[in-house]
Amino acid sequence: MTQKSPLVGLSLIENLQKSYSSKIEALARFSPQQAVNFEYSFSEIRAGVSRESLQQRFLEDPIKDRVSIYAISTDQASIDAVVRDFRAEKVSRGKEAYLSRFNENLDSSSEALYVGGSKNIVTRLHNHLNSAGKTYSLHLHRWLREEYGRVRVQVQFLDDNADLAQEIEDGLWDLKKPIFGRRGAR
Repeated sequence: MTQKSPLVGLSLIENLQKSYSSKIEALARFSPQQAVNFEYSFSEIRAGVSRESLQQRFLEDPIKDRVSIYAISTDQASIDAVVRDFRAEKVSRGKEAYLSRFNENLDSSSEALYVGGSKNIVTRLHNHLNSAGKTYSLHLHRWLREEYGRVRVQVQFLDDNADLAQEIEDGLWDLKKPIFGRRGAR
């Protein structure tokens, strides 16, 4: 008869404690960098946002392969229209829409549309703002109908803190409670 040991035992708990302790120490040393902030009007998004336009928003060169955290938001007055337009697109295209998940149970006062992280921020933002490909994202260009409103984008490169990217992204997600997307690693 083989002796059974617990799957979640003392050694696992000790390993988790070490891991969390090192992350807490790294968070204590965290030094935030200046965020890059910009906006597009809804009509600019409907007209299409080019990769070149996005690339010009960033002063650092090169930006590819730099770990970043980002938030996409709008004003509270536009939220109802954004949700209405999203639902209509989801119903008309179903799973073929490759749209981010809608978080119905979150705080309705949130202005955050999406919170995420990326190693290629220009490509990822292009996916969200345009209707490109089969990557799950907002694809705002395809379904955003409201005439008036603005989308704000905030990006912060983590550089020296890249090992904390998922923890920072999850913390930002918890703080902002975005209407779309999901918390956690892919």
